[in-house]
Amino acid sequence: MDRIQKLMLAIKAMTAMKLTREDNTASEIIPNLFLGSVGVAFNKDSLAKHGITHILTCADKIQPRFPSVSIHSYDFYNFLCRTLNT
Repeated sequence: MDRIQKLMLAIKAMTAMKLTREDNTASEIIPNLFLGSVGVAFNKDSLAKHGITHILTCADKIQPRFPSVSIHSYDFYNFLCRTLNT
């Protein structure tokens, strides 16, 4: 891994830590479906408060933080490209 990749990973980690502290509120879009940032995904109290057990992420390389919560990745970029090309 080169220096730029290491720097980018460090920036992502610092951003996630900041969001965990400052942006940890989920918004209920429809009953039992919530939208939130990585800050919510990394905040155990917020997940428990809303009964969130599964997370769908469009972010790159988000790893599960809590063993009781399932992380499902979705390649949103490729989905968007396919949708726009049809």
